[in-house]
Amino acid sequence: MAFPLIKRVGSLTPSERLILYYMAFEAMFNNRPWLTFNDITMGTGLSERTLRASLGRLRNAGLVEAVIDPAKGRKVLYRLRFESIMPIEEGIYLIDIGFGFDRLPPDAIRAIMTADVILYTNNVDIRLFDFAGCNCKIERLGSSMPQVSGRVVVLYNSLTDSELVKGLLTDPRTKYICASNALDRLLGSISMYGKEERIGRFRIKVVESDTAPSEIADAIRDGEIYGSIIVSLCGRRKVQVLIIKEG
Repeated sequence: MAFPLIKRVGSLTPSERLILYYMAFEAMFNNRPWLTFNDITMGTGLSERTLRASLGRLRNAGLVEAVIDPAKGRKVLYRLRFESIMPIEEGIYLIDIGFGFDRLPPDAIRAIMTADVILYTNNVDIRLFDFAGCNCKIERLGSSMPQVSGRVVVLYNSLTDSELVKGLLTDPRTKYICASNALDRLLGSISMYGKEERIGRFRIKVVESDTAPSEIADAIRDGEIYGSIIVSLCGRRKVQVLIIKEG
């Protein structure tokens, strides 16, 4: 992935650019937005003198910020200010986290770290975005979308929150970001290969949302449908999850 940093930060020294690229990589691929001086030294290979001078200039330019963390022995922690370097456009960023994600993709992290407002549903663990340390407004999403503006991030689970956010899917301001890779792999592989998952007396079968009733009847075989739900996966592909109770 190429980071659009150089165009946004103007004329920097090679050492300063190296620091920015390293910090961006750690934040977006390793979920490590806060780094110590030693972390950056080890990651970039720069001498302490060069690194100290470069970080000072980057802080003065508003591209890097530093805080003292009492929980870590009052160590100074540094963070790349994505909001200054890689700002996102105003709009709604709908991030589908699904279940069992491995980690957030870079585009989701970038949206979170530059957001003005973060909204999340009851089915989203706050620790998912707490790492970002953004200076933004954070609220739990209720039954209706609040009046917000600017760069708005909405984190939800497509398996449980589809009704809550369905109005946002057709909003022209919405940009969809898929972060539910594990869910996509699980349900997608079940439907693609016709497999089933068994839990006690129940079978979980996944079919395409437009599957004919006759084909669903064949899939049920000796059981009965205990429940079903239409799920929007990454890329807005829709599948129907059938919960079948054994006869």
